[in-house]
Formats: sequence, structure tokens, C-alpha cells
Amino acid sequence: MQNNNTPYEKIHVLQEGIPAYEALERISKELEKDGLPNYDLGSYTAIEMPAEAKLLIQLTLGKNMINKNEYSQTTIIHERLVKIIGNLLHVPDENDICGSSTTGSSEAIFMALLAAKWRWKQNGNQGDPNLVLCSNAHISWHKSARFLDIQVREVPLHIVNEYPIEAVRASIDENTIGVVAVLGCTYVGFCDPIVQINEMLEAVNTQYGWDVGIHVDAAIGGFVYPFVAHLQKVRWDFRLPLVKSINLSGHKYGLVYPGLGWLLFRDQNCFPEELKTTAEYLYGVSKSFTVSFSRSSSLIIAQQFCFLHYGMNGYKNIIENCLWNAEILTEAIQKCNFLQLVSESTLPIVAFKFTEEPSFPLVIYTELLRKRKWMLPYYKLSGELEDTVMRIVIRKDMTLEMIFRLVEDLEECYKIVKNEYTT
Repeated sequence: MQNNNTPYEKIHVLQEGIPAYEALERISKELEKDGLPNYDLGSYTAIEMPAEAKLLIQLTLGKNMINKNEYSQTTIIHERLVKIIGNLLHVPDENDICGSSTTGSSEAIFMALLAAKWRWKQNGNQGDPNLVLCSNAHISWHKSARFLDIQVREVPLHIVNEYPIEAVRASIDENTIGVVAVLGCTYVGFCDPIVQINEMLEAVNTQYGWDVGIHVDAAIGGFVYPFVAHLQKVRWDFRLPLVKSINLSGHKYGLVYPGLGWLLFRDQNCFPEELKTTAEYLYGVSKSFTVSFSRSSSLIIAQQFCFLHYGMNGYKNIIENCLWNAEILTEAIQKCNFLQLVSESTLPIVAFKFTEEPSFPLVIYTELLRKRKWMLPYYKLSGELEDTVMRIVIRKDMTLEMIFRLVEDLEECYKIVKNEYTT
């Protein structure tokens, strides 16, 4: 029903169009009400790319990725990227790899969960499938499991940086289709101990004759760990025998605009052939296993640009700079007597809370920061954790100057709000 206060043109297509420059001006004016992306402190997504990448994106926006035969070189680039990422993740055989780009990690999670359920069915299981994860897992897992009629067995965290591996083990049974391990919790940045999870599952599978594997949700850490020397030694990927699939986010630390995700399977056997869709009405025959069908190839080309332009050393320098800036922010927050860190992250994420329960609503504090352009998210942690925390993600675009100014504003806004509520 039309709101009488809403102008007709805002909820109907205009009978007669307007000049392009006027449409540009009108929409630009409306978008001024949005916040500025580089002040969005909680966002993981890349907000800037080099001019050359933007040109490639513009040139390839109209190329439909699903038209693999029409755009055969784009298809070759896509397949090449799957192998490049597979090698970053130590896939056993690059010629036996199975993987694809996706519209983001949510689609990748859905497909990984579908494949895990299908493998479980092929093993002759007849019960009700379940998925075991901890309360630090992204909400997308619950969403996809609901769509696929899979029971989620969520093990609550009682301490932020402690993984309840014995409780996870106790939740597994013959109908468990997989265990989710997180390389970078969205909420505080904590990484699950994936080596220990693999060892625990090896013992369980040997004892009971099961075949429970691991999916690693590496949306955040997947493009961090491969490029940092001390993190490269950590075994979290396909070096572990029970890791069946991994999702990564190209639009986070893969440094590509949103939305681009990646899903890789250990080998062809991990993604059942029955789940692949064959399209024959296009020029030739093409196969796909993602949920989405038509989508632009522009971000895939942008990922190829990043790998070529930055190389291993370029990514290393960018990621290490983010980690360094996160350390500086961490030290600054530790000096603020009204703030307390809540995480010990190997990733460029800083989560913190007020040292004492504030006398004012947290929204008042964040709204005051918003007046200074900063958009600071706050939320209650999941599981058995009761803390309400704030999170700052250090991206490539965040400079030291911004960090110092942010810390000043965090302190000044706290003093202002505290004074208002104590007088």
C-alpha cells in the first residue's frame, strides 16, 4: 500500500525518463546520507582497488561468467585461479582439485554443506544428519543448515580464546556430516585449533569406523595465513588429512571488491558429480556447481589482477602492515583505562569492551562517534559469553594517522558521554 507521504516517483517507475546527468546527480545526492566506507570500523570488505583494476572491472562487467564457451579465456583464468588458490592451501594434487568462485562465503558455505551431506548419504547413512560447530561460527552456517534440513549441534564457548574440544568430541556421532573449524571468528578474530580438531577426529573415526571430516571457514584468515612467515608454518589447510573443503573471501583480505568468495575441495571425490549442473542451451556445454548462475566475471578478473600486481611479497607487505597497525591499536587501547581487550587474535582484528559496565547506553557512545564519521559496531557475544564487545577491523585502507585519530575520538567521546550521565 502506498504511503501518502511518499512521493510517487520513489515507488513507481517514471513514465518519462530523465537525462543521465540528472539521474546521476539525484542518486549521488541521496547517497550522501550513507556513511563513508573507510570509516566503517567493523567491515572486513575491501573498499579500494588500483585504477588499473577498476578499468579491468569496467571492461568485463558485461561478461557473464556462466557463458564459459563464449568467454573461453575468462574460463581459463578462472580455472587458473582455482589452482593458484589451491596451491596456497597446499592441495595434494592441483590436477585433481575441485573448486570455484562464488558470490561470497555464504554461497560457498551452502555448497560445502550440501556436498558434505551428499557424501554422508553416499556412505549409506540413514539417520538425521547433523553438523557440529562452536558458537563462534558465522550465522551463515545456521542459515544454510536450515535450508538443507541439517541439525546444528552448537557447542557454546565459555571463554573467548578457549576451544571446547572435548565438548565438540562429545557432540559427534555416526550421523555427523562434518565439523566446522573457523580460521578467524567474525566476532573477535579467534582461530580454532584446527590441528587438534584433526587429531581428535582421526581418533574418533578410527575408534568408531566413521568418516567425519572438517570444513575450514577461512573467510577471514584464508588470505592472511599464506602470506605471513610465522603463520605459514601453521597447519590448518589441506596439509591436514581430514580437511575436506575450505572457503575463503576474495573481498576481504583477498583485496577484491565485494562480493567474491572461493570454495575449494580437497579433490574431485569430495564434491559428488551428481551435484554439478550441466547447461547445454548455451554455446556448447558448460558445468557448474554453484547456486548462482548468471553473474559478472569482473571480480574474478579483479582477483587475477591482484595476484599479478601484488604477488606473494606484495600481499605479505600489505597483510603485515595490517597486523602491525592492529598491534599499535591494541597497545593504544590497553592504555585506555576504560577499555579492555577481549581477544588474542593472530589476525588484524581488535575486539574490546568497557572495563566496567557503563552508566550510559552504548548506543549513545557509538552515535557520538558516528558524528565524527566513525561507525563502530557493538554486539553481545554468542554462546555462554555475556560480554558486549566492540570490534575494529584493520584493513589495507586504514593508516596510522587514522588509528591515532580514532583513539583520540574513542577517549574524547567516552569523557563526554560519561560526564553527561554522571552530572
